[in-house]
Amino acid sequence: MLSPSFIPRARVIRFIAYIAVSLIIVIVSLSVIGTTAHKKAEGKANYAVSSPAVYDNTVSDYLDVTAVVSSIDVPNQLLKVNYIFTLGGDLLGKAKGAFHETKYDLNFASTTQKFTFPSGSALLPQTGTLPIDGDFNQYPFDSFEGYFLLQGTFGKNQTSLLPIRLTLAGVPNGFNIEYTATDADSDIPHTEVYGIASISRSDSVKSFAMLITITMWALGIAAAIYTGSLYLFDKRPEPPTVGFHVALLFAMPSVRNSMPVAPPIGSLIDQMCLVWVMMLLAICVLLQFVKFVWHFVLGEKAAAMAELKKKELAPPAPAPAPAPAPAPAPASGSGSSQGTDVSIPFLAAKV
Repeated sequence: MLSPSFIPRARVIRFIAYIAVSLIIVIVSLSVIGTTAHKKAEGKANYAVSSPAVYDNTVSDYLDVTAVVSSIDVPNQLLKVNYIFTLGGDLLGKAKGAFHETKYDLNFASTTQKFTFPSGSALLPQTGTLPIDGDFNQYPFDSFEGYFLLQGTFGKNQTSLLPIRLTLAGVPNGFNIEYTATDADSDIPHTEVYGIASISRSDSVKSFAMLITITMWALGIAAAIYTGSLYLFDKRPEPPTVGFHVALLFAMPSVRNSMPVAPPIGSLIDQMCLVWVMMLLAICVLLQFVKFVWHFVLGEKAAAMAELKKKELAPPAPAPAPAPAPAPAPASGSGSSQGTDVSIPFLAAKV
């Protein structure tokens, strides 16, 4: 009796089950990633951190600054920050639409940039950049820190220090950011605000980067096993297979660049994976070409020489046996008693 594995219908059902399970795993994985990213995007405000001045009710005149990190330029070591300003107390002039108007000349400095607002002007949102400190060569386990140092002055001669209420927020896609906001040491509280953004890669970026790294190594090891089997079992490499490995060799940089938020080529992950895998694939392709040439050029020549030598060493073939001589024909008119008796009815009747 045949087992179910030999029944075509059972094979089809099993194949469909494998496909269904694989699709379910892919759909669930993508759904989890998409849902996590969506919740994280909606809950960016939950990551906001405020300086102590926000909770100090004794501060009446202040500049409220909300610094939202919108993107991170890792190769250039920069944070892109959007500043939103709000005035409070005696500093607030007439409102101009959705924006506040400053009553006095106001200067605001953030680490490496300075913003000036003349009296009577609206405090429009501003865009700035901040340097970050870190080494992207440790991707995907690299980390960075961005530093905020905010201070300001107001008045005709810019002699009055400006109390600042700072709120840090924003989590760009592919990163995790933890904020810290506090007052710097100053004679007047809340006039110098210090903030730190501790940046690291998100868990999804780390997982996909390691998955792609493992895939690249698996492809290189599979090519090495195939090439070794050609020599171990003396098999002939097929031209499409050699072409596939050549294409795989030149496709490795593109596979590496598919890592999410990947840094420029030359980081530590390239020294651990890309360089070695490409070297392994190059050696495999070279050995396959050598095997191909051996089988199709030297192999044909060796086979022809072996056939010629076999013919030279073979014993001579025996001479063919002579053909038997034909039997002599009987003599004409002889009365031999052993001859064939032929009766002629016509002549017998006449006699």
